[in-house]
Amino acid sequence: MSDIGRISGKLHRASRLLQPYIVALGDARSRGGNTKRQDEVQSLLDVLVPVSRHLRDSSYFDLGINWEEVTGFLRRQHREDWPAARDGIVDLASRLEKSGGPRVSLSGEEMSVLGGVAGALDSECSRLFWKMRTR
Repeated sequence: MSDIGRISGKLHRASRLLQPYIVALGDARSRGGNTKRQDEVQSLLDVLVPVSRHLRDSSYFDLGINWEEVTGFLRRQHREDWPAARDGIVDLASRLEKSGGPRVSLSGEEMSVLGGVAGALDSECSRLFWKMRTR
């Protein structure tokens, strides 16, 4: 497979995670931080779990997503408070996994964590798109 084919595949995978995540985040925001459906919680978990595992140095294989780039973006965004930001992501992922959904009430701080993760994954999609365009 060519470089462009590999990059395109990675971009496709990243954007397939980002789109439902953003929709779920927007729906939760519109309801004051409350999820309503199991698929919303699952869309959030599909991104939060691998980020959380990467942050905890757990082995996690995901063909197509460079979680190091995603977490690197988050580290740069939270230079001053990285340990707290990292713990917020890990704690939220754990809480959502344990909740079993579909109705979860998210605090303003948790919504901010979700927004930051969305920005990091969006940045990864942009990086892959730019990389593909320059090949």
